[in-house]
Amino acid sequence: MTTGQSRRLSRKKVLIIVLITTHLLFGCSPVSPTPTPSPTSGVYYTVQEGDTIWDIAQLYGIPPKEIIEANNLSGPSIQEGQRLIIPRTGTPAPFIMHRVEPGETLDYISLLYGVSVDQIADYNGLSDPGSIYPGQPLYIPK
Repeated sequence: MTTGQSRRLSRKKVLIIVLITTHLLFGCSPVSPTPTPSPTSGVYYTVQEGDTIWDIAQLYGIPPKEIIEANNLSGPSIQEGQRLIIPRTGTPAPFIMHRVEPGETLDYISLLYGVSVDQIADYNGLSDPGSIYPGQPLYIPK
């Protein structure tokens, strides 16, 4: 391992620790799922104050894109009290959460995690990979 690789690895570990800590301290709200069996498939979830599509997706272990598509949403915006269909459940956290920092691009983030820009965009339901913004949570497939 070269010095550059070692520095990059250490920086990556520090970044992941900072991101997880930040997410736990500021990005999570207590989530009280109220799943009810659906007449078709999946379960229903009623959005609580402070919930995000990404939090709910992580709770159920599925990509945010699946919730967006199952509910015919035009994007990740949801409202307290809104009832969402969760199309399926999976194993929680099949991804790493990355909160976008000022100046970061999807190209940079893809290099950081060794995942393609298309994979990140697809996984997060981004139609325009250039439209990310500071503070935005992105889920990186493992």
